[in-house]
Amino acid sequence: MRSKTMQNKPTIKALEQAFDGDKGLVLFFLAWIKNGKNGVKAYQELHPHTDYATAGVLASRLLKKVRIEAILEVYGLGLEEYMEQLKDGLAATKLEDLSGEKVPDHATRRPYHDKLGKLLGLETDKPVVVQQNNTLVIPSELAQKYGLTKEETP
Repeated sequence: MRSKTMQNKPTIKALEQAFDGDKGLVLFFLAWIKNGKNGVKAYQELHPHTDYATAGVLASRLLKKVRIEAILEVYGLGLEEYMEQLKDGLAATKLEDLSGEKVPDHATRRPYHDKLGKLLGLETDKPVVVQQNNTLVIPSELAQKYGLTKEETP
């Protein structure tokens, strides 16, 4: 059971609390969301006479003040909810077409399994590099038969 219900639209008070009372940052954050997470457009919406370059710098500074953990909490998305959804994904089932029985849904489970493996340090996104060295060993009998000396053999 989850401790908090997920909120699609947090209240202004909750956002203000998450931003330590900074109403300007709350307005910028809302404009940022509204403008498709485009900081320049969000800043220019709030400050229409600001040129593009200045808006980019000032938007970047404001975005650095946004604490992701606080935003996730306002939206009801914390570690507990993440782990609960991960657990649910690992237990995904589907109804079999012919029998109607519940069976494991491996296609749905796979990305959750991969994520759990990464969290536990068992899997990685980095490719595994395998180096193969081939060495040809010619038996001495064949080397003598064909007149190969050590310098000529690979």
